[in-house]
Amino acid sequence: MSTSIKIERRNGGIKPVAASNDGLSALVCYIPQEDIPEGMTEVKRVSTLEEAEMLGFTDDKQTYKGAIYYHLREAFRVNPTLRVYLGVYDNSSVDYTKIKEVVNASKGEVRQVVVYDPETMISKSAVTSMVMVANELAVDDKPMSVVYCPKIADHNALPDIMTEGYDRVSVCIGEDLDTDSIAEDYREAELVVGMAGVMLGVVSKAKVNECIAWVANFNTGMGVAGLVDGTKYQDMTVSEREALEEKRVLYPKMYVGYEGVYMNDSYTMDVEKSDYNAIERVRTMDKAARGVRSYLLPYVAGNIEIDAQSGQIARDSVEMLKNEGNRYLEVMEKNKEISGWKVEIDPEQNVLATSKIEIVIQNVPMGVSRHLKIAMGYSESI
Repeated sequence: MSTSIKIERRNGGIKPVAASNDGLSALVCYIPQEDIPEGMTEVKRVSTLEEAEMLGFTDDKQTYKGAIYYHLREAFRVNPTLRVYLGVYDNSSVDYTKIKEVVNASKGEVRQVVVYDPETMISKSAVTSMVMVANELAVDDKPMSVVYCPKIADHNALPDIMTEGYDRVSVCIGEDLDTDSIAEDYREAELVVGMAGVMLGVVSKAKVNECIAWVANFNTGMGVAGLVDGTKYQDMTVSEREALEEKRVLYPKMYVGYEGVYMNDSYTMDVEKSDYNAIERVRTMDKAARGVRSYLLPYVAGNIEIDAQSGQIARDSVEMLKNEGNRYLEVMEKNKEISGWKVEIDPEQNVLATSKIEIVIQNVPMGVSRHLKIAMGYSESI
């Protein structure tokens, strides 16, 4: 055979690129010190499973290092454009302020954080700590949402966590209980698995206004819907499921006669009557706040013309600020992320005395058809 050179064409080397930072996420993990890879001495940004492997994460089904690898694999399966900041910490002393460390590593650009804390039993005190951290970040102009994935012993004995104002934290107690899934290997090693990876993928993939339970858009790809305590969705009674809904926890579910596994809803731990009772409500407002801030920030400490006759803010100055406030919201409405908006500025504000201008913005959100009620019956004629 004569000498030759052959070239094989390969595929898959170019990672899809996210269109915006809406999906920029973080995964914060608390595991035993001995399971933390040597490469995780600080927060790392990971965009591919190969990058995670370079940090020391492997398919080790006996350790939580392997469980994190599993969750990253699930996250990239659900959302190939995912970019995630990864922080892994010793669970001998769980400190939820580490969430700040991970968010700050992204210069405040992270939009959602999934907390994987598999050896800590679910409690209201843990959620309260995360609410405090998330609220402090929001005050510091770094608004984001948290999905907490803890350990549970019995889904029929969950603590009452829902509290008014707990809008930035959601609690997920779901798990893929398919005995043929990779998760089964970790369960056999007596590791608490959960579904942190799927949550990371689904929330980051959804547009800010989209409910992660949208059946047409978000099939999780899981095998068997279940809970961390080993209970399968199909084995729960209707009253058990209703009790979980009242607790406002997240978990996977299946629909009779329809293929796939989907989320039950997009609850936050806020009360049902709150404007921010769902993840998409929080994410949409956070996006609007970030965007409006970016357009109005250049006007901070700038001159404002005052009408010399009335002492009020001059009409031109009012219109200028309103137009700047409108610009980002116009884009969001065009992208079907909000239904409408209104920007108002009272010209009678005494800027000369206070050096302050109050701007009121009202956004109309997109609706979500959580329940469809169909009336069907026979008729003698139509």
